[in-house]
Amino acid sequence: MVRVLIPSIAVAAAALGLAPPAAADESALLALQPQFAFLTTDQLLREGYWACRAAASGMGSSQIVPMVQQHLEHSGASLAVANRIVSTAIVHLDC
Repeated sequence: MVRVLIPSIAVAAAALGLAPPAAADESALLALQPQFAFLTTDQLLREGYWACRAAASGMGSSQIVPMVQQHLEHSGASLAVANRIVSTAIVHLDC
């Protein structure tokens, strides 16, 4: 029984380790564009990927959201806008 189980576990682990990474879905982030017309596509993507990197480095959304708002301050983005960008990015950009 053990002889059969160990190779099976090894094969499963190898398959998971060699699986291609999931692709980022920028379209979900860009779907926010009509709601936030005061932001450019570049701004949305830049802040989305920045939020993703920040989350991957261990920052929590309570830290990320105000920083995104600060990045977009000159555009008039509110905390609610920043929160929507961060949450959409974390879910759809495969952070």
